[in-house]
Amino acid sequence: MLFETRPADWQAVAADELLIGYCLTAAPPVTDPQQAADRLRWFAHRLEHPNAAIAADAYAEYALAPFAVVREATTALDAEQLASWLTDPAINPQRRGFYGLAAGLVARQRQGSEASCCRQALHQALAAPRGSDFQAGTDGLLAGLLIADGAEAINNTALGLFAETASPVDQRHLLNALRFAWEEPADTMPRHQTVATTRRLLALPHLAREAIIDLARYQDWEALPAIVPLWDELGQDDPLIRPAVAGYLVACPQPAARQAVEQLRRRDADAVAAAIAASRFPLPAATDSR
Repeated sequence: MLFETRPADWQAVAADELLIGYCLTAAPPVTDPQQAADRLRWFAHRLEHPNAAIAADAYAEYALAPFAVVREATTALDAEQLASWLTDPAINPQRRGFYGLAAGLVARQRQGSEASCCRQALHQALAAPRGSDFQAGTDGLLAGLLIADGAEAINNTALGLFAETASPVDQRHLLNALRFAWEEPADTMPRHQTVATTRRLLALPHLAREAIIDLARYQDWEALPAIVPLWDELGQDDPLIRPAVAGYLVACPQPAARQAVEQLRRRDADAVAAAIAASRFPLPAATDSR
């Protein structure tokens, strides 16, 4: 990336022979979109380079690349090396999230020992003890698991994501992973599985509002019977729930949605009007990381 920035943006750094050689050995240029994956493959073997500047530059190339290009360039990644990085506590957590995503792609694209070692490493990384409740990169690990095995892996009781003792932070990571699964690898993670798992988040008070909004965005109108009761069950304690429910009902084309709005209006017309008005304004977004 060094030679793709203006000289005015450059910063002087201490350079050893490795870094000088790296700078002089240019990555393949991209003159055609089809060459983007070839360029990314060139950086694959430099992701954990002993020289921190080289490793950071290689990681930045992957971080800025479109998902489709990353998926195509996954052929250059070594399955056993990915598995090793996933279970190495010394690896930067944010990088581990990307390696989790890459491991999911490898598990999906390959067979035999390469696929199984990536799957096993994903489970080990998610089960590993943490220094704190928040762990950067967990959403990437979960996204990798979704790509590798679909919703069945997420619903696995061993992960405990829907258990009463589950970490709310991990559940939010799951929400982010599901959003990624909807936006990016639609051909590897069936969208009906994304929708079905998002519905399960309606039962979690701290994520119900985001789940309602996402289900409306996914146009999952079959969730209507589960969403309407949340007006009363959660709406009195969380002021953001009712605007989300109202927004869903207004967007839903089913007659049952209009009937639900009228029933709520008969109970409290002012509250419904306020909720519908609030639903038209951007609401605080869930934390989103890749």
